[in-house]
Amino acid sequence: MKQRQRSSQRSRDSEEETRSERSITAAPSERASGLSLSRGGLLYLCVPLILSGLYVQQGWRLSEVEQKYEALLERSRSSDQMEEKMEEISAQLQASADAVSHLSELHRSVSSIVNTSADLRVEREASAQHTHTSAQHTHTLQQLTEQWRSAQMEQEASAQHAHTLQQRLHTLTELWRSRRAEAGAELHTLQTQTRAAHAQLTQQINAAEASVSELKERLTELQAGIGRNARALERTEQEDTHHLQELLQRHTHRLALLQQQADTLAQHTHRLTEQVEDCAQHTHSWQETQRQRVEECVRALLKLRAQVSAGWRRMEDTLRKVEALEETTDGGGGRSIQHM
Repeated sequence: MKQRQRSSQRSRDSEEETRSERSITAAPSERASGLSLSRGGLLYLCVPLILSGLYVQQGWRLSEVEQKYEALLERSRSSDQMEEKMEEISAQLQASADAVSHLSELHRSVSSIVNTSADLRVEREASAQHTHTSAQHTHTLQQLTEQWRSAQMEQEASAQHAHTLQQRLHTLTELWRSRRAEAGAELHTLQTQTRAAHAQLTQQINAAEASVSELKERLTELQAGIGRNARALERTEQEDTHHLQELLQRHTHRLALLQQQADTLAQHTHRLTEQVEDCAQHTHSWQETQRQRVEECVRALLKLRAQVSAGWRRMEDTLRKVEALEETTDGGGGRSIQHM
């Protein structure tokens, strides 16, 4: 009965140990699942950082576009300065044109004076009384002719200057038109690029906002799941610790029982060792006595062997004698038969 109770108790303890091992092995799996969920949460947290990096990259691109736009504005300012210079040159040309018109008026006045001088000459030839006045008129005529020549020379110089200014103005207008066309083309390309970049950036921002909102939802769900898993893990850990404490108490009780059994077994083994020592002494004395008896038996066997061997030799001698006797008897009988 005691052995049956012990075997049933051992089977129960083994079942409890297997259950505890299963619970202990299940706890690390749940912990591993919690760790995997925490890793997923870290990945979801890294995604907004990547999106912020994309925002920074798009900001750099926009800064480059702004720098290009500022360069184009500087070019447009230089073109405005060229327009101002052209206006100044046109004003100078207008002034030169006014001077030319003034010279033409002087020329007309000189021609009128020449006509008047011709009329005066006619009058001088007609009348001799007006000699003094004609001399004055001739003097004034000479002065006017000199003024007319100088004005004509100034008119030619101003015309040449106006021609050179007109050529310079033409070259400047052509250069201004070419630069203005280049600046307009670059500004148009830059506007198209900025529009495309702005559209792409808005699309990326919208996609990023959608992904961020989705990630926030997933993160909230993940946090809720992590909370549930943490609570479940705490419950399982508490249950495992309680179960392990119970197992520890049972095992300590079993260890105490085993210690008692070990003490009793030690006492029993001590008694058995004493009995074994007594048996060993008895066996030693018995071996000594039996050895003497065995030696005597061996001596008797040796004597018996010697006697047996001597008997065998005697028997062989008798056999040989018998054979010789048989041969002699056989030979005597044959001879007797022949004599008969």
